[in-house]
Formats: sequence, C-alpha cells, structure tokens
Amino acid sequence: MDARMLRIAADLLTSKENQRRFDRDPTEFMDQYGLSNEERALLYTCCKPLVAEAIRREIDAWELDIEAHYPGPEPHVSEVAPDSAIAGDRIPLVIRGEGIMRTASVTLAHPTGSHRIQCSVRSIAGTFRSTVIEAEADFTDAPAGDYTLEIRNWDHVPYLDEMDPRPSRKEWPGVPPLVNYFPFTVQSRS
Repeated sequence: MDARMLRIAADLLTSKENQRRFDRDPTEFMDQYGLSNEERALLYTCCKPLVAEAIRREIDAWELDIEAHYPGPEPHVSEVAPDSAIAGDRIPLVIRGEGIMRTASVTLAHPTGSHRIQCSVRSIAGTFRSTVIEAEADFTDAPAGDYTLEIRNWDHVPYLDEMDPRPSRKEWPGVPPLVNYFPFTVQSRS
C-alpha cells in the first residue's frame, strides 16, 4: 500500500508552494502521485469527509500490511526495579517498557485511592520500542500495601476540528491518556 491520497493530502497541507502548484494545474500536480482516476475525481470534489474517508481506508490497509514487516510497539511496562520499597524510604526506580513517550509521567497509586505518589522522572532514554525510565520515589508518608505503578504517556489531547465526529466536546474532551500499569508493593518498616 503506497498511501497516495495520504501523501498528496500531507503535501498539500504542509506546503504553501504545493498549494500554489495545485491551484495552477491540479492535473499536473496529481500526476506526480500516480493517482487513479477515482482518486483524482475525489480530490476534485474538495469534499473533506470523502477525502478523509479515503485516507482512513489507506491507513487501515497500511496498518494491516505493515504488521508483517514492522510490528508497532505494544505499549506496556515490562520491568520495574525494584518492585517494592519500605515505607519511609526514598528510592531510585528503573522502569523498562515499550511504547513509552519521552514526556511520560510516573505515579504510584494506592488501591484505595487514598494515596498517590508522584515520582520524579530523572531521565527517559532508549527508543519507543525499548524505553528506560530512571525515576525517584519518596515513600516518606506512604502507607504500606499493594500499589499500582502508572506510566502516563500524555494528558488528554483535545479535538480542535469542527468536524469532530463526537456529539459534544464537553462529553468527549479528547483522546484519553495512555496509561500502563505495573504492580508495586510498599512494605511496613518493622
């Protein structure tokens, strides 16, 4: 799948020069992309929903095809070292996983919801496929118990386009954050 519609749309959206060239001679501009007659006709309509649907179909086909050649990372935490701490301590954490962004935050949450520990992220290194986070957690006021380590890739990304398919922006403020979970234990100091 060569994603012709996606490529031409991206080139038109990101370059004023390409927009001028398309305005001067759309046929000549489209020739460089090897578009089919149906794809050309679709672009001539300038109908955003139809063009968007054609691009969505290309992306769906591309994702299916690419998995055989280049499977995407599966966002998850594979290891936390250490995976436990003693109440009252301050410890360094090394977290390994994939599909983790460089802007990720690290939090430890008590299952009752009564206590959340925001960890200080010192560094995030590696690649999107193999990420290493170095953080520090402070358990000074932490009650003992089983916690969940949460890696949050981002906060809500808002929808800005008026063509947002959801019925209400208040009801659907945007893409929810991607959160990965991993068990963690805080032991009481005996």
